[in-house]
Amino acid sequence: MAATVSPIANLKLLNHRNYEYWSFRVKVYLLAEDVWDLVEATTEPPKPEDGEVAFKAWRKNNAKALLAIQTSCGDDTYPIIEGITEAKAAWDALAEELKPLSSSDSEELKPSDSEEGHNNNDESDVKYAPLYDSLKRGDWNAAKEFIDGHAEALTHRGSSSGGTALHEAIERKQLHIVEELLTLMTEQDLEIEDDLGFTAFFYALLKGMAAIVAKMVKKNKSLVTMRFTNAKDRTPVLVAYGLGHWEIARFLYSRTPIHVLTQDNNGRDGAQLISQCFFHRNKFDIGWDLLQHCPKLALTTEDYFGHSPLNALAGLRSTFLSGVPLRFWQRWIYNNIHVQQPQLAPINLDVYVNLEELENDKRNRRDLISSANIYGFRNAVTGFFQGVVKNLLKLFGIHDLYKMRLGHD
Repeated sequence: MAATVSPIANLKLLNHRNYEYWSFRVKVYLLAEDVWDLVEATTEPPKPEDGEVAFKAWRKNNAKALLAIQTSCGDDTYPIIEGITEAKAAWDALAEELKPLSSSDSEELKPSDSEEGHNNNDESDVKYAPLYDSLKRGDWNAAKEFIDGHAEALTHRGSSSGGTALHEAIERKQLHIVEELLTLMTEQDLEIEDDLGFTAFFYALLKGMAAIVAKMVKKNKSLVTMRFTNAKDRTPVLVAYGLGHWEIARFLYSRTPIHVLTQDNNGRDGAQLISQCFFHRNKFDIGWDLLQHCPKLALTTEDYFGHSPLNALAGLRSTFLSGVPLRFWQRWIYNNIHVQQPQLAPINLDVYVNLEELENDKRNRRDLISSANIYGFRNAVTGFFQGVVKNLLKLFGIHDLYKMRLGHD
């Protein structure tokens, strides 16, 4: 019997009539969890003898992907994959059994009909195969040589998701190729969608590629206001915040015209953003800035059920001291905790947040740390004792009490 709880929110379980809807939702989830590459892999999975590290990493990701697929199947479709232990095999089995027959699969397809859609027919597949093969290998020199001889290749939709070469490079995390492609593509090229209705910008955002997101927005400023129609019609900043990509969210917020969040769509995007900030109290700068611009967002309904940020706040019992019962010793610790509230600086919309420099700075710090072997032992000892203190604070609940006091103050 299929499980009744799926990790994908508001997902309709797979049945014999909704495969296209289901496969789209599950694929986006697997992309967000960074395990889609495993599902679409064309090579054999690693074995224990191939290396313990590689095998354990594959086993963990396979279990994560397989669980998502299994728990999103209905009672009538779960038997199709019952007993299958690999996510890729399960995905392929469901596709073979349930995927509707498309016009391109029909034996009665006429040559003229194949010119419609994104031109992803057999002839074009053969023609552009060298380009996508080079992208899979991460060989930019070969890809550039092909593009030089076929200028239209930049906008050809032949990736695994029916997108452009940029879609493919982002999906495969070929960052050096992504940067090269961005220098060749036009502003309009970045707005091309794949078969799922998503731009390459969406996938860069989904994977948390901060520097790439910044470069794409620099090239096409309208990307920050283009709603993702297949992701509940949300704006990029709202999607970034929902995925937990805080720095990207702050950057996108600084580039998004305020009316998009406070006036467009009846202010629902702004209201949703504030509500999400309540659930992440230490990341409230965006929500606070929004309320400064438009206080009425606190009462703006963010969905069709009439919920508002005020409802979200009221639903968090831990936000109020009266809603959290404390024992005598916990209340004593709580009352004796003194916290200094950080001053929330207003977000300057005129300041360009250079995420590329941020990424480089992080990379340089990692290089510096890795090269400073002389401090390795000292850092290990310091880390050990820090871990002991942290675990003690967690054991006695002091850390949680501090966060609670911080939120209440």
